[in-house]
Amino acid sequence: MKNLPDILLRLFFGAALAGIGIGIFRYGSGGLIISCKATQSKTASCTITERLAFSQQIIEEKIIDNITQGKVVIINATRFTEDSTEDIQFFRVLGVTRKGISYQIGQDGKDPTEAQAIAGQINFLIQNPNASPIQLNYSSNMINWLGWGAIGLGITVSLFMRTEK
Repeated sequence: MKNLPDILLRLFFGAALAGIGIGIFRYGSGGLIISCKATQSKTASCTITERLAFSQQIIEEKIIDNITQGKVVIINATRFTEDSTEDIQFFRVLGVTRKGISYQIGQDGKDPTEAQAIAGQINFLIQNPNASPIQLNYSSNMINWLGWGAIGLGITVSLFMRTEK
C-alpha cells in the first residue's frame, strides 16, 4: 500500500503540470479568425479577430471594408543569429482597398499554395457578391500541442507514476 506523502507528492506534481498546461492555453496566442463576406459593390469586408486559445477572449478585432483585391506578397528577409545569418522567405496575404491601402490578412506562412488559396477565396467573394461568407482560422498548433502535452503529462504523473520504496 502506498503511503500518504507519496500520493500527495504525485498529486501535487500532476496538478502543477496541469496548471502549467492551462496557463499555456490561457495566455498563449490562440491565433486569428478571419471572416470575410462579399458586398453588393464588388468588394469584400473582412473582420480579423485575434483571440486567446483557452478563454476565447478577444485581444484585438479590426474590420477592413472595401477590399477590392486579395493578393499574395513574397517576402525575402535575412534572419540574424548570434553565429550566422540565414535567408528566409515567407508569404503574406494582403487585402487591398479602394483607397490603395493594403492590410495583412492572417498570419505569415511558409506555404505559397496556402497563401494563394486564401487570396483566391477573397477574390472569389469580390467577384461574386452573392457568395456565402468564408471563415479562415489560423490557430497556433504549437501552443495547443504544448498545452495539451503538459495537461496530459500532469494526469499521467498523478495517476500512473509509481515510486518504489
